[in-house]
Order: sequence, then structure tokens, then C-alpha cells
Amino acid sequence: MNLHTTNNARPKAKLERLELQGLLRIYGQMVTRGIWKDYAISMTGNEASFAVFRKFGEAPQFTIVKNPELAHRQGAWALLNQQGIVLKRSREFGAILLQLQQQGERLDKRKRH
Repeated sequence: MNLHTTNNARPKAKLERLELQGLLRIYGQMVTRGIWKDYAISMTGNEASFAVFRKFGEAPQFTIVKNPELAHRQGAWALLNQQGIVLKRSREFGAILLQLQQQGERLDKRKRH
């Protein structure tokens, strides 16, 4: 039995503690408003993602993807909608968080009307 592991087995992209705190803060605000009900975190290979869901069992309403390999070209961060279309790409995590919050607030306004 070979118990040796290599660095290749570990994902290259991961969400750091402060990044998770920011994502969960916005997620918590939207849960309180009744907009989102669930989330998922995935860290595989070159990408780490955080997805939010409006209802259980549906496709994610929004997904934030971190891909460090794109950091110098397009930016490591991307916000995707339910169809997988990139709504925002940035080198700055804060810009993606702001965009996610704005998207959630738009949904909240539509829900109230």
C-alpha cells in the first residue's frame, strides 16, 4: 500500500478564510431577506468556487469562481449567473463581493414588488 501523496493531489486554488468570511457575510444577509437558501463550496484543480442557490435542488443562482492562473490576464475572480455567463471579472475580490451583493439586492427588490 502506497500512502505517499504528492502536491499535485492538492487543489491549486482555494478560498482563504477572509474570502470565506466575506462570502458568508453576504450570503447570511440574503438568507435573512429570504433570497437564498443554500450554498456550495468546491475546490478542485485550478478553480475554487462558491455557489448560492435560491431553492434546494436548483442550479446555482450565482457562482463566484477563483482561478489563480487567470490572475495576470483577466483577473482571478469571476461572478457567473445561473446560465454560466460571466457578469463580472476582476483581479480584486472586493469588486466581486460588491457585485454579488448588488445582484442579491436587485433580486430582493424584485421579490418585494
